[in-house]
Amino acid sequence: EFYDPAGRFSQQAWAGQLQAVLQRHGGTLPSKAEAYRALRELVGSLGDRYSTFMEPSAFRRALRQPMPAAERDYLAAQFVGIGVQLGGVSPLGGRLVEAPLVESPAECAGIRRGDRVLEIDGIPSESLTLDETTTLLRGPAGSSVALSVAPQGPAQQTPRQLLLERRPLPQPA
Repeated sequence: EFYDPAGRFSQQAWAGQLQAVLQRHGGTLPSKAEAYRALRELVGSLGDRYSTFMEPSAFRRALRQPMPAAERDYLAAQFVGIGVQLGGVSPLGGRLVEAPLVESPAECAGIRRGDRVLEIDGIPSESLTLDETTTLLRGPAGSSVALSVAPQGPAQQTPRQLLLERRPLPQPA
């Protein structure tokens, strides 16, 4: 999963890039070296200085080296976000909140089942796929995400502007 704070990344575009790489190679990548080269190109196209492709042998070597505590803690958390499960697009606009996780930043901010998330970091949520909304809501612990949330009920209610801090959350059951 790739987190893009600007919201420019899309799974659909990523799949299109993969198809283009495969087409340039006649539909298949004939060797591991070709596959690794293609993967480096794809990951490089993200333009993210923190994302890189590592060959399996290099990855195994990296795992054996001591890791700084902050990185180890981040990787151990595995599930970092605001703790809200979103559903489909509401006829009134935005994405419906199915449930906030107990004691999550979303629940602590008063987000409830049936509320509508209208915007995530200024991007209209109904213009995003569910995967894209999930990607925008997740991110490094301590980082923030801005939401515009309309309460359950009539569409004319004024939306609340919230700034929530992402934090490690328990894995959903």
